[in-house]
Amino acid sequence: VSVLSEADLMKFSIMGGPEIPIQNYLNKLVAMDQIVAVNKRDSFKDVFAQFIKKPVRRVIVIDSTGKLQGIVSRKNILKVFSQSKPEES
Repeated sequence: VSVLSEADLMKFSIMGGPEIPIQNYLNKLVAMDQIVAVNKRDSFKDVFAQFIKKPVRRVIVIDSTGKLQGIVSRKNILKVFSQSKPEES
């Protein structure tokens, strides 16, 4: 399993053209052990912590069986935090 980003697509298109099979570039993609994933029950605070720990732009969201549920980007996190109400003292 790997992740193919928009940047990967652009780079590979320049390198070999859009007709080259993806399998030719699998060894250049992010490997499964490098993919950052969180559970769909985790909080946005937990996801934010993953962005701080690792230099990633997106975090994969999975359920308890490992099935893909979605993708959270840094932009998504910033949007959630910017729209949240500050806690009252």
